[in-house]
Amino acid sequence: MKDPVIIREKGSGTKKEMDIFLENAGIEPSSLNVVARMNDLESIKKSIVNGLGFSILSARSVVDLQKTKQILLFPLEESAHKRSFYIVYSKNRILKSHVRQFIHYVKEYYQTV
Repeated sequence: MKDPVIIREKGSGTKKEMDIFLENAGIEPSSLNVVARMNDLESIKKSIVNGLGFSILSARSVVDLQKTKQILLFPLEESAHKRSFYIVYSKNRILKSHVRQFIHYVKEYYQTV
């Protein structure tokens, strides 16, 4: 609770998910030692690498830093809230080939998670 934490800006989906996770764990987000609120994921990652504090982020967003041993990654338990993302497009439009390929790639990629 005393360690410095870096969080996303108010209104961000990541911030909302972090608040839900903390509340489910019995931790009031207001009780954290927040040293920075940032709008940009890359700024948060750089701040962590430079020792400013820790944060709760998507594993996919920091896997590169973990592989290069710039950060330590501690997975949250399985009860952690998971976000859902959707691909949305008009049913009245014919999708171009490259768009269909992209949708197929995303579906395949996230089925392995």
